[in-house]
Amino acid sequence: MKRKLLYLSGQLGLMLQLRFFFQWILDFSNYRVDHQVLLGAGSIGFTLLIFRLFDAISDPLAGSLSDTLLQKGFKRTFLMKVAAPFISIGLVLIFSSKHYYLPFSNWLLVISGLFTFFLGYTFYCIPYWALVDDLGQKDQDLKYQLSSALGLGIFLATAIGFVATPILVQNLNFQYSAVLIALLTLPLLYLPTLLDETIPKIALTAEAFSFKRALVKLMIPLKNKDFLRTILQLCSVQMAFTALTSLAPIFVVDVLNRDKGYIAFIMGPVILVALASFALLPKLYRKFTSNFILLCSICLIGLLFILVLPISVVSQGSPTYYILLFGLLGMPMASVLGLEALAVTDVMNEDEEAGIYFGAFNFIIKAMNGFAIMIAGYAIDLSSTYQNPAIILWTLTAFGLLVMLMVSISMKIGTSKDTQANFLEI
Repeated sequence: MKRKLLYLSGQLGLMLQLRFFFQWILDFSNYRVDHQVLLGAGSIGFTLLIFRLFDAISDPLAGSLSDTLLQKGFKRTFLMKVAAPFISIGLVLIFSSKHYYLPFSNWLLVISGLFTFFLGYTFYCIPYWALVDDLGQKDQDLKYQLSSALGLGIFLATAIGFVATPILVQNLNFQYSAVLIALLTLPLLYLPTLLDETIPKIALTAEAFSFKRALVKLMIPLKNKDFLRTILQLCSVQMAFTALTSLAPIFVVDVLNRDKGYIAFIMGPVILVALASFALLPKLYRKFTSNFILLCSICLIGLLFILVLPISVVSQGSPTYYILLFGLLGMPMASVLGLEALAVTDVMNEDEEAGIYFGAFNFIIKAMNGFAIMIAGYAIDLSSTYQNPAIILWTLTAFGLLVMLMVSISMKIGTSKDTQANFLEI
């Protein structure tokens, strides 16, 4: 139990910083003093797209460096110890811009902060996730429990983020809130390194890293039609979730005319229902195939996002309808996050490496999330310029339409008979 808690703490600390960043960066950049915008949500959204691509490209480099350290007799935790403070430093720098600074100074703070943050994040999380295999070795049960701890860490961090950070931002400010989050989570990032003594030394022979070889390997899954179908579906859902997280503060203030602390009442039910759904999902797995559950969950998510705009007509400004609507997202969201890894491994051929597929999966997901943040940023800019909060509603509904479009396209992609039967079997 101690080993699992130490491992979970790293994911909790990492995701708390990441959730704070994604939840507040667009609201922070659009903060106004005397009608002067600090940075501009659209500009920040485009900048984040560039850095998400940088983050995705640096993944294979971090993995290669992690393996190289193992070859030289080090443990992966060495890289984690070095990278951890960069995440906290980057978070503080990002939220340090002020209206009375020169624009050049503000952008210098943001860009240097983004570089530091994503560099630390990548070089921490890749070796950290690889500890599942290092600690588990041939114990499949332990590997499953450690992998489950990663999912639990995401939900706990999201719950804390939606409940606690609006109160911090409202009573302090963005910078002091970022400093507090960075200081509180930094010790959590170091707790998994206490597992050093329980990690056996691993003899690893790895080929020398090259970007060309990594790029060639990334192209292998893209030739797999089953993988393309899966990634189309999962990408659209991830983009919708990213947009919802980024737009939540603006949605609460501009659409519902509430203060930022009200985010907890709007988004809290999503997390509560998702956590409760984990008790029900094993029963569904025994009755239906995992692919059928995943497909139904994705379609339900798309439908709920599409309903965001029509609900505004029915609700007449009342948040009750949105609380119920977003609460319904909890169960399908839990299903998607719980089945993502299984969906990727199911489409692999027996002679192919899982790392290649997960590398391609992470690369595409991160890039598409960057596009989602950029779209959300421009939506905030348009909403502020034209004083029309309905643009936020249209944006969320558009992501729902995107999900349904990608599902429709994905079902037309050629697939093996076995896989197609598995999708339709109940």
